[in-house]
Amino acid sequence: MRLTDAARSVAANAKSANILADKAGRILTVPSAVRVYAAASAAGMRMSILVSSPGGVETVLDDQEISRANRFPIIPDDLVHEFGAGAGSYDELMIFLRNTTAGALTADTVVDITPV
Repeated sequence: MRLTDAARSVAANAKSANILADKAGRILTVPSAVRVYAAASAAGMRMSILVSSPGGVETVLDDQEISRANRFPIIPDDLVHEFGAGAGSYDELMIFLRNTTAGALTADTVVDITPV
């Protein structure tokens, strides 16, 4: 399954809501390999990835700079992180973007989910 979020605008010095909040595929019910690709319109965009399960919330990636290529992510060039999830009966993927600059930036994100 592939989830995309295109041209997500994040205001200056702000953090986005969960960019996967409205995506049906964000909830994993089987063990899966997850690959996240992203590119921003300029330097200064950071990404955090969390997985929420019945046992709590795990931070998979914390506030890491993403590509500033100013285009839709190219696979595999714009890989941000790869990890396993879905071992529980209900794991929800959450991705947040944080703009560290004085102007609005946009980011494009692709999430590939492969059951294992």
